[in-house]
Parts: sequence; C-alpha cells; structure tokens
Amino acid sequence: MQKFINSLWYRKKIARYLYCLYPLTLIFYIIIHIRKLIYKLIATSIKKPIIIVGNLNLGGGGKTPVVIYLAKMLQQKNYKVGIISRGYKSQHKKKYFIVKKNSHPSLTGDEALLIKQKTLCPVVISKNRVLAAKKLIENYTVDVIISDDGLQHYLLFRNIEIIVVDGKKKFGNSQLLPLGPLREPLSRLHKADFVFSNNQNILNIIKNKYKQNNTYLLLQNLVYCYNKDQHRKKLSEFKNKTVHAVAGIANPENFFQQLQIFGINIIKHAFADHYNYKNDDLDFNDNLDILLTEKDAIKCKLKNNFWIVKYDIKIIDFENFYLKLFNKINKK
Repeated sequence: MQKFINSLWYRKKIARYLYCLYPLTLIFYIIIHIRKLIYKLIATSIKKPIIIVGNLNLGGGGKTPVVIYLAKMLQQKNYKVGIISRGYKSQHKKKYFIVKKNSHPSLTGDEALLIKQKTLCPVVISKNRVLAAKKLIENYTVDVIISDDGLQHYLLFRNIEIIVVDGKKKFGNSQLLPLGPLREPLSRLHKADFVFSNNQNILNIIKNKYKQNNTYLLLQNLVYCYNKDQHRKKLSEFKNKTVHAVAGIANPENFFQQLQIFGINIIKHAFADHYNYKNDDLDFNDNLDILLTEKDAIKCKLKNNFWIVKYDIKIIDFENFYLKLFNKINKK
C-alpha cells in the first residue's frame, strides 16, 4: 500500500482522483501552522546547543548519514557530542532508552543503533525529544546535541536546523499530506539554517525560488566494503562479478546504481525501509557474495560472503559551511 501511495505522490502530475484529498490537505495546512505557533510559545530550551537534522518529505531522506558525519566532525574539534532520536520502530517499552553499542536493533531501531556504533556518542531515544535531551544531559557530559529527525518536533527549541533533500526523490508533487509527501510547505526551506542535497540542480532551485543561500552539495560515495572479520575490499575488486545487492532503505535504487558504476553485475533485492530481516531472507541458494548497506547489516546474522558497503560523505564548499556552523554553535 505504501509503495502505491508513493508512486502517486512522486509522479510529475497529480493523479486526478487524488484531488478529492485537497480539503484534508487544507485542514492539515491549518493544523501545522496552529501547532507550530503554540509549540513555539511553550518550547523547552535546553542548556546546550541543539542541531536538528530533518527533512520535509515523509519517509527517509539521508538524515542519518548526515548526523553521523556531523558528529564525527564535531568530535574532531574536541566537542563532546550527544545524539537524540525517536528510535523509529524501536520496541522498548520505556519512556526513553539509552542506546548501547551492543543493544539489540529491535529495542533501538536500526538508525539509532547504527549512529551509536559509528560515532560512539551517547545516544538516547524517545518519542519525546525534550525528554531525550534532558536525559542525555543528566547522564552524560555533552557540549552539543544533534537530533536525528525532529524538524517538526517544535516543542524542543533548536539553535540550528539542517534540512536534507533527496536529489532523486526531490519533493514529489510538492503537495502537503495527504495529497503529497510533504510534512511542511516548501516555503519552510528558507527558514532553515542550512540545506543539503546530493543534486546541484535542486540546490539551484532552492536558492532562486526559496531564497535559501546556505545550500550545500552533499556527495555520498561508496568507497569500499568489509566483512564480519573487518577484512576490507575495494568495490572495484567486484568488477564484472555477479553479486546479490540487498537494500532495505528509503531509496534502494540509489544503492544499486552506485554499485553498477563500479561495473558490478547485481541481482537486486529491495526490501522495505527499516525492514526486520528473518534468517532465511538472505538465503539465495548459491555461493555468490552479498553486498548490503550498513543500516541493513546491523539487523542480519552476518556470514562469510556478506560484505557491508561503506559510504564516504563529502560536503562541497566545506570551509564555508564549517565556519557558519561553528559561528552558530558558539552563539549559544
């Protein structure tokens, strides 16, 4: 059902029979503006700088890799970083949950656990971002807090907002829910502190139409892969070989296409975003290597022929972004 709805949302033209949803979209528009106004009046301010990394579209859009990148960058500058997240699809029954490196992904959700393992930062998950931030400060010494998602969680006061735009999905039909995939109007872009995308054309449109000057091209390249024993391989070593490519992420085609750039013959296996793998899901009855994303790997029982693909992120015009970001952090 979700795939069908997405196919309607991401068409160039709105399907005729979707226009019956326009009254609901109008109601949604009114609600989000009233909600934003109320929450800003009662928003809770935390004593540490808060960086929100979010997007306008419903569903994934590359937020988690940006959170990991920012956390590592700040750590290199000797900042003590804490991270909060909703912990999407986490099954813990508590009001909040402190993520450990060896936590089970069913308790934390895949993204929160991946963030913990990749950054080693303290990570607290809760549907209530204010509670998560407070518990983070109570339990750890932190200089700055990054929120994975939460752009629309206005009850938490934020110092810096970063919106991530998927350059391939873009904004679909550019309509608010339920007529389209947007959680807020596109005019929201010019109010953010920074906008990232992996598509320069999208950034140019955002600059010209929405007067957002702080836009940055975000390159996410596949660089190498490693197995459960941490043995590394260059992806070029798989050139002309046939492998199984597994992706349970927001946009599996991005992953598949980047593998094909290396000349790898792939057998595609696209699963739903945040899919919880069963033991036999990746039994393909052959001896071919299996390449999968880091987000998928933490939910799988790894075997000798499983290779986890590593992304490398690079921000074009990094120095400019770096100076503006640290100026904003230090204003807190």
